[in-house]
Amino acid sequence: ENLPDEGIFLWNFGDGSFSNKSNPSHTYSKSGRFEVMLSHSSMGGGNIRNKPSSDLIVINEAPEADFVAQAQNFDGQLPSVHFENRTVGGRSYQWDFGDGVTSDVAHPDHIFRRKGTYKVELVVTNASGCVDRKEREVVVAHDYNLLAPEAFSPNGDGTNDLFIPEALRDLDLRFKLAIYDRSNGELVYETTDATKPWTGRRMNRGELCKPDTYVWVVEFPDALHLSDTPFQGEVTLVR
Repeated sequence: ENLPDEGIFLWNFGDGSFSNKSNPSHTYSKSGRFEVMLSHSSMGGGNIRNKPSSDLIVINEAPEADFVAQAQNFDGQLPSVHFENRTVGGRSYQWDFGDGVTSDVAHPDHIFRRKGTYKVELVVTNASGCVDRKEREVVVAHDYNLLAPEAFSPNGDGTNDLFIPEALRDLDLRFKLAIYDRSNGELVYETTDATKPWTGRRMNRGELCKPDTYVWVVEFPDALHLSDTPFQGEVTLVR
């Protein structure tokens, strides 16, 4: 039955909480079954009516989101942060690492490529559709871009004659390195072999490329936490 907006209202939400608003909202702090009752009286003091809800309100138990971040730096791999999901009652997970990258993996690994303080948020949903969030800060002390040199000089003197991001020599991951002429976007070299760095020549054959700044891009097709966003940077060829 519809009631007028005028009058005196008293809502009993069944958990010890009350409201005298005509159309209140209420948040239950715990799960359970609650009978909601409404008492309404007209402004004249008559027509007092008690109207219990026709159905009990069932509040499902919410998940409890929680996680810890564990830094991992070891030889032969990328320096990454492992996120251990300690959520209770979760069914699906959505991570936001604070650097534009997201994940729906339960226990993801992530590489922060630039130093800074990142707010990492985990949003958890359980089987009933209830949601909980947890946010923690991760502090990254140093930039990381595969330990790539910023310049090299392929002049045959035996010093700094070759270019390759140094981390690729030690990684146990399949990769593809591509190098482009920044001025026109032309591909000048590519390789999937860390023992074949760029010599400064077009496709490592013929004459040396002109002294200039070139763009390099590295992709890791097999690493799920790296496949979406390639590493990239610039290297200057000098003589």
